[in-house]
Amino acid sequence: MILRSLTRLVLIHVFILSFLLSLSTAVPPAYAQLVSPALIQKAQNQGEVRVIVRLAVSDVPPETWIDSDILRGIRRADIARNRDVVRFSLFNIPHRVHRDFDDFPFLALEVGTDGLRTLESLRGLVTDVVEDEIHRPFLTLFWAEK
Repeated sequence: MILRSLTRLVLIHVFILSFLLSLSTAVPPAYAQLVSPALIQKAQNQGEVRVIVRLAVSDVPPETWIDSDILRGIRRADIARNRDVVRFSLFNIPHRVHRDFDDFPFLALEVGTDGLRTLESLRGLVTDVVEDEIHRPFLTLFWAEK
């Protein structure tokens, strides 16, 4: 009798705990926007903006990182696949590719508001869209002061 009631109590607790965990992960809070409203406003005012797009690429955890040609090839193929999907999604939208990389999951693009909306819709392939800002090298400023 005691064993049966303990089993029932444990099962109830496990059920309640699993239910609470499923609630916390099933409905995420409002998604953060990939493209900031300020960037969209700037594109509306200027017509086009330069952005850096970060592609979603699965990484091997650092504690198990093994640098090999096979893993490098898999990573490059993953980057190329996501890059091609993003570029294909922008096919009928005016845009310019300023830079793409084989080893790094980034694209430097120049797009208008339609391109920004398209990038926003590619959640899962694109993890971040930020404005491409050109900064002066710090070393040049250091030597200019002397």
